This record gives sequence, C-alpha cells and structure tokens, in this order.
Amino acid sequence: MFKASRTLLKVATIVGTIVGALLFATVPFFFVIGFSSTIRNMLVEAMDDGTITVHGSLSFDEVVLILQALFVVIGFVLLIIGAMCVINAIISSKARREPTRKLYIACIVTGALSTNFSLIAGIFGLICLAKEERQKRFEE
Repeated sequence: MFKASRTLLKVATIVGTIVGALLFATVPFFFVIGFSSTIRNMLVEAMDDGTITVHGSLSFDEVVLILQALFVVIGFVLLIIGAMCVINAIISSKARREPTRKLYIACIVTGALSTNFSLIAGIFGLICLAKEERQKRFEE
C-alpha cells in the first residue's frame, strides 16, 4: 500500500502541475473578455444588429453586464482552482520525499479541492504510517 501511495503522489504531482498550468493559461482569456470595454461594445453592437438575439425583459446593456460578470467570476474560480492544483502538486512532491502525518493530511485536504489523486494517496499513506506505528509498538 505504501508503493501505491508513492505512485499516486507522483501522479498527483504531475497531474496537478499540468492542470494548474492549463487553468492559469485560460484565466487571462476570461479576464480579458470580462473587463474589456471593446468586447462589451462588440456584444452590444451585435445585439443591436440582430446577430445575437436576446429574449426577455433585460436590456442589451444588462445582458452584456451579466455576461461579462460571469466571465470575471469564471476567471476567479479557475484562478483559485489552478492555485489549489499547484499547491497540491508541491505538497504531494514533499510528501513523496518525506512522508509525515501532516503532509498526508495536507494531501488529503488539497486533493479534495483539486485533482483527487493525492486524496487517495494521503489516505493510503496515513494507513501505512499507522501500521508502522503499531508494528513499532508491538516490537517494543
């Protein structure tokens, strides 16, 4: 089970780094769309032309404001998830080199908030540490 924990921690390090990098690469796209006045003007113009149709009682400006706010919120959410993936990759790498109870618990927490590989690895690692402690007590 210790081998499985180490393997999953390695996978968590690799996947967390890749997913974090991909999320960080997409965040600027969402922020540009969300904060750009040029995009806003393009959307309002497309709605005025009839290229984009809006059904409902909201005005074009309100619809564009909601869309841009949505893109900004998506950008912030992806930024937070990307940061959690990178933090998870760092903690997984440290736990693989120096397996301690605190690092395994940190792997469980950050794994639950990101890619889930280190969640399982942390649980396996805690089980292995508990077995080692019981074995040491038994030998004494």
